[in-house]
Amino acid sequence: MTEHPRVTILYPARSGGRFDFGYYVPNHLPLAVGTSLRHSAITYCDASRPILPDSPYACICTVGFESVEAMDNFRHFFASGHAETARILSDEPNYTNITPLFVAGMTQGNAAPRPTHAATAYRLQLIFPATAKSQFNHGRFPQFANPVLLAKLGRGITGVHVETDSMTAGVLPDSRPDVHCIWTAWVPNRAALDTFAARWAGAAGTEARTRLADITNVPAQAVFAEVSALDMAQAQAIAAPA
Repeated sequence: MTEHPRVTILYPARSGGRFDFGYYVPNHLPLAVGTSLRHSAITYCDASRPILPDSPYACICTVGFESVEAMDNFRHFFASGHAETARILSDEPNYTNITPLFVAGMTQGNAAPRPTHAATAYRLQLIFPATAKSQFNHGRFPQFANPVLLAKLGRGITGVHVETDSMTAGVLPDSRPDVHCIWTAWVPNRAALDTFAARWAGAAGTEARTRLADITNVPAQAVFAEVSALDMAQAQAIAAPA
């Protein structure tokens, strides 16, 4: 198992909500990550575009870091009111009217290959929101959930890579995360993703959710998505001094 720090930015779907991927990936992400690279060591960034119309989130963006210190620098950069954050935030109306959720934590996985900017990847993410009465057993989750979810949803599919994000904070210092955990399954192609989605909606998904109730009282929110990765060279060009 490998482990690294990661920030996840979630845009909840809502009535009247708007999200423009055609602007977000080629324009906003290079601006946001390129500017942030002046303050933090970011290793990758990608964005999930849901394939189902009833997805609970319009987009999920993940940002990986070299170290916990680098992740904390990123969080402090956004929380500090730095002049450069205003440039990033002022670009938001160009692609969305949705207020995002920022959560930070550690990712454990079986060395899932990162998608490149030249190719589309596919993943399922199960999001477990945090509420005042929610309970979540982080210690038991990977050992319990991975075999259950893969047996129920991934039966017969090879090349699946799993990641588990345990959230520890929001973007602001000392803030509590809005999400307990995100479980991610990278799948090899669109056909495999469609199979996962069909099984989640059917009896296999019902059985998986019943088993998950043994370790959490939080219903999972499922997002089945195509994933676009940021060209880090583009972001680094923005980060470089003029």
